Amino acid sequence: MEAFRRALEETGLADLGWRGNKYTWNNGHEGVTFIKERLDQVVANQWWRATFQEAGVEVLSTWVSDHKPLLVLAKEMGERRYKGKKFKYEMNWGMEEECGRLVEDVWSKRRENSGFLRSVQQKLACCRVSLRRWSRGLNKGREGEIKEKSVQLRVLEEEEGPNNMGEIKKLRGEQSILLDKEDLRWKQRVKKHWLANGDKNTKFFHACANQRRKKNTIKAVRDSQGRLVIEEKEIEGAF
Repeated sequence: MEAFRRALEETGLADLGWRGNKYTWNNGHEGVTFIKERLDQVVANQWWRATFQEAGVEVLSTWVSDHKPLLVLAKEMGERRYKGKKFKYEMNWGMEEECGRLVEDVWSKRRENSGFLRSVQQKLACCRVSLRRWSRGLNKGREGEIKEKSVQLRVLEEEEGPNNMGEIKKLRGEQSILLDKEDLRWKQRVKKHWLANGDKNTKFFHACANQRRKKNTIKAVRDSQGRLVIEEKEIEGAF
């Protein structure tokens, strides 16, 4: 660590410190072999520190990696509010047990004096009304639950040790499920933006195209003899 500090001084960089829990890594052990260290830091040069004098680094909770993420707070961003207009079924609703029970309840009710097609239309309309009413506070409630569990994780991680690692792991698992639902919610919104802006020559289009190109790039394959080939012509020949 001392060598690291000297290297920072020689390059003109400085550690921005931390807020909250100091330790960014632990080995996850629940016995006497438990270890935690501050392995991760954020550094900046003199110009950046002069420009963002109020900047700070917040150590966040983690639920997947054994390293805690670091959030650089350069300025306070106001919250953005999105107002819903037309009804759209949210894919993440399917991960909620209550959603399935609600649809099943609406669909099981018989509609008197109506033909088959009319009955289906009425059930769809009732589902729309029920889902809209049910989901009204779902996203806010989930966001609040995520924040609440993040706070609980942070408190537990302040005193993390072999005696509470089991509780921390359980809370991380619950947090992971909530974040999977949020991830699905925002994936659906990205697709909506793609339908509106995807074919236009915009920054959004180029960002999506570059990301897709990186994802679809084939860097190596194994041929019919099981050899790993990495050259472009060899990859083409293997296919």
